[in-house]
Amino acid sequence: MTIRTMARSFNSLSARGPSRTRKVPQLEILLHEPEIIIPAWCWRSDWVQGGESIYSLLGIFQALNLVHGRHLREFIATPEDPEAPSFRKRSNIDLRSADRFRTAWFAATVHETLDAVRLGFVKEAFPVSGWSGEPDLRWCPMCARSGYHTAFFQLLIVHECPAHGCPLERRCPRCRTCFPYRLDASVATPLFCCPACKLDLAKDLRSGFPRSGGREEIGLITGRLRQLQYLDRLPSLISSALQGCSSYEVSSVCVGPPRSGGRDGEFQTFVSEVLSSLRPSGQLDWVVRAPSFRFVERIGIHGANAGRGRSAKSGWPYSAIAKTDQNLQQAGALYRCIRRHLWRTVVRSHHRCVMSACERLWWPIVGTTTSAFCPVAVAFLRWRLRWEAVPRLTDLLRSPINTPHGLVAWLGVAPFGLTSWTPGLRQWLIDHLLGHELLLSFGELYDEEVGRPFGETVKWAREWTRTVVRCSWVCAGRGSVSMPARLYFGGQGFRDLVAVPNGSGHRAAHVAALASTSH
Repeated sequence: MTIRTMARSFNSLSARGPSRTRKVPQLEILLHEPEIIIPAWCWRSDWVQGGESIYSLLGIFQALNLVHGRHLREFIATPEDPEAPSFRKRSNIDLRSADRFRTAWFAATVHETLDAVRLGFVKEAFPVSGWSGEPDLRWCPMCARSGYHTAFFQLLIVHECPAHGCPLERRCPRCRTCFPYRLDASVATPLFCCPACKLDLAKDLRSGFPRSGGREEIGLITGRLRQLQYLDRLPSLISSALQGCSSYEVSSVCVGPPRSGGRDGEFQTFVSEVLSSLRPSGQLDWVVRAPSFRFVERIGIHGANAGRGRSAKSGWPYSAIAKTDQNLQQAGALYRCIRRHLWRTVVRSHHRCVMSACERLWWPIVGTTTSAFCPVAVAFLRWRLRWEAVPRLTDLLRSPINTPHGLVAWLGVAPFGLTSWTPGLRQWLIDHLLGHELLLSFGELYDEEVGRPFGETVKWAREWTRTVVRCSWVCAGRGSVSMPARLYFGGQGFRDLVAVPNGSGHRAAHVAALASTSH
């Protein structure tokens, strides 16, 4: 019997009046209010790979729960003040800061720590320097396939992914539209999808399979993130280290960028050792590191005209290097000096190998592949091509006519120094850094060619466009008598190279390899 039929029978009995023969049972129907069901969100902790931005974490949340952009904004946005003026109410959430983001609720929902979620915001990860990041998404094409993104990709000082080496993108590869780095109420497309043409960059993320990021790749990215966080708080570390030190000031310490490909913690240890050497003698916590070079401005000792000397000759004609470009003239002179030193010492017993290779390979060599010949000759020629950027090897036998674009590229990223430095101190620092870079780049190419397996071909790429930092450095002081400049180098320096014998067998193999190469 249904509830409606029972109610009708009870009404009819009550209308007849009370019965003396039997009692009428009474039925009470209690109508309860419906329970509010709180949705249980789906989350996969094994998908989190470390060092991810809030954009990446929200992308995983969307892929697992199929929540649209405007609905996701309603869940994670802090409630707006109804009494606030209309111009203060924003319709979108900027993912660069956690101002209007329910950080604690999201961390409890996805079962992650609060610090891991807060460090996903750019302003929270780098609070000291005030880096805000780009308002549009910048991503690595390889990392975006699995929906991976980190906060430092938004910084303008980062141009490529440390794990894959590919440049960061900021426009859709199909329609060239920028991806907004925010949650907009008017946009319903999921994250990592183009708002214009709906191109999905993270198809692997929405396939339901585990993410494909390798442990080594994630380690490189998280290591770079820790380095940038260390650089963010480095000014405060220098200030605390030099507190009470009368010899140096905070404004007289210049720290170079971390070394490319360095191990995690190597740069932090090196800078800590240098700062410890600048402290007073009673506050040493690290091993004291001796400076590599010292400099005192001659103008402060011998008079006003003592520091003015005749500029060095670069060896390039004025059609290739302008006479007014003193920095490039000085760099060209230093390069020719080191090239002459390598020619007379390392390449001394292989002069004939270098000359025969330049005469045999007469065509434009950049972008081609040849057989491997004398490793010393290959390393020296590749080194010259990197810094001089000539089209043919035969051009190396003549007087230079082209602009040394390798030196130009290096000077484009050379440190400018501090505002309190004199031009002489700035030029002294650039000369030492360039000389260190020239020697280390030759050693890198030399080790690569000596260790090349027999029969492997040589790819003559345009290597001079690739500028990397091979050493960490710190320069303290102002170059005066009371505060001399001290230059500290970190990492491995130029070491003794493995000698390659130049016997009759080596000469015969070199000639045979050149003879087998044709244009």
